[in-house]
Amino acid sequence: MQLSNEEFSDDLADIIENADLDEEQSAAVEREFGRQYHLITRDERLDKVAEDLVDHYMGLGEGASRGKAMVISIDKVTAVRMYDKVQLAWTARRGKLKADLARMQVGSDARRAELEARIAFMQETDMAVVVSEAQNEVEDFKGKGLDIAPHRKRMKQGDVDMAFKDNDDPLRIVFVCAMWLTGFDVPSCSTIYLDKPMRNHTLMQTIARANRVYPGKLSGLIVDYVGVFRNLQKALAMYGGAGGTGKTDSPVQPKEEQIEELGDLIEATKLFAQEHKANVEVLKATDVMTQLTRLHEAREALIYPDEVRRKFLAMAGRIERLFKHIGLDERVNPILPDREAIKLVAQSIHANIAPPDISKVMQQVEELLDASIATEGYVIPEMDGPKSLHDSVPLLTGKRRVDLSAIDFEALRRFFEQSKSPRTAMHQLHSAAQEKVEELMNQNPTRKDLYEKLEALIADYNAGSHNIQESFEQIKDFVAGLNEEEARHVKEGISEEELAIFDLLTKPNVELKKKDRQAVKDLAKQLLAKLKAELVIDWRKKRQGKARVRRCIEDVLDPLPEDAYSDELYEEKCGLIYEHVYESYWGDGQSKYGEAG
Repeated sequence: MQLSNEEFSDDLADIIENADLDEEQSAAVEREFGRQYHLITRDERLDKVAEDLVDHYMGLGEGASRGKAMVISIDKVTAVRMYDKVQLAWTARRGKLKADLARMQVGSDARRAELEARIAFMQETDMAVVVSEAQNEVEDFKGKGLDIAPHRKRMKQGDVDMAFKDNDDPLRIVFVCAMWLTGFDVPSCSTIYLDKPMRNHTLMQTIARANRVYPGKLSGLIVDYVGVFRNLQKALAMYGGAGGTGKTDSPVQPKEEQIEELGDLIEATKLFAQEHKANVEVLKATDVMTQLTRLHEAREALIYPDEVRRKFLAMAGRIERLFKHIGLDERVNPILPDREAIKLVAQSIHANIAPPDISKVMQQVEELLDASIATEGYVIPEMDGPKSLHDSVPLLTGKRRVDLSAIDFEALRRFFEQSKSPRTAMHQLHSAAQEKVEELMNQNPTRKDLYEKLEALIADYNAGSHNIQESFEQIKDFVAGLNEEEARHVKEGISEEELAIFDLLTKPNVELKKKDRQAVKDLAKQLLAKLKAELVIDWRKKRQGKARVRRCIEDVLDPLPEDAYSDELYEEKCGLIYEHVYESYWGDGQSKYGEAG
């Protein structure tokens, strides 16, 4: 419903702006504006808003990717009333989904799974009212046919704000009128349903509730039910950072522009792929095997070199974020096939750059080679015929501990010689080595040089400085060095934890005599043993706890050989050890090395 009075927002805002209306103020608004106030708050209109709100929110994406939402009403009474109406519309929507599920025909597995997921999401979603407290509010609300008591009880429990800030908490929709509009930041709050006249700084602060940066969130969405955005340009001129000139970029983008941006981005992504000899229109083939062939060819063309892969995946990722943010809108239907095709190519690339379990891959390669079967990077299992292209895209999930020592490099050499996807295979080997380096660096911060060496190898390969056979030999030698480094603590006669402290004390370039080297090694053992008594639960959050740990380090390391450690070097080493302990040991036996024995 569009109000006919063009000045209504300004007139009404004069009274209610920056105010959390109590009953007296609400009565004043009703007396002053009469029919206009009732237009905003009448049941028939609020019912329509509630139904539209539920339809819109459920069309924003899938599961928790919809983000959190805030519903802003004109006053406290209307906020509670909107909560009740949205609850009814929500229940009706869930009931319709259940009815659709009951009517499902056998065999519609994908659609059935989608309906079940939506029903489960709606079942677990929580909502809450957040308004300020007033005297006699229970009786006042009861006089309007509403019950504020359960909402007030929940607000007083003190967990509503934390639950709404927690992206994993099922509290996803809150109903407010003035509270939380300023100074309350919830980065995952993606949508504001605005049904309250406001202007100037109040309008700008409200917009700010939805514009916080959050992973996977492209922008915030403002759904304006009351026509308040006619005041936006005036507010931007005052508070948008343009010095009152009115010349500033609007933080609000109409949905039509986002849809146009999505179309342009899809065309740019297709053009980028074509420039690198990749056809991402994999779904336009009539048969599944042709689709699979095109998918394989597109993945192989775009997976290497790294800058090509990263740019394509970045463009594909932006398409997905923008598409999810736009939500259900029939205007995007013409570009859905291209969006889906780009998504599948990106999925295939991601599947083949995930850190592989090399030992299992090698066993499979040996068996395939023994049977004289040529492999193509990954093998499509025998099947009667996939139901869709989705069923044939292999996905590698989870992170595994990489055992590079188990690699049979002679078998792997044969694999490279016969593979039709050498760049994909080489990238997987680089990824496995990179994960091992990160694992070793996580245990011991002095191993940064290993990461730099690997980065140099990969950079040379990407630049074409070596062919694939030469790069294979280089990575083979590098992996051999990693295996030696992983076993070095055994050679030194100390644990991996003790080795990290010993290396911090001796690297780089601390010259030690043989007896001094053993003395430093003994100090590393003593320090770790004494530290664990000081690393109590939450020690990093308490000043006294941190001071005790630092003092323990200084006391134990005090006997370091004076001819090798000056006062300055002693202080430096104490600081490095403290930083390592702070980052690695969380207290109560918990650390990145696992639980203490």
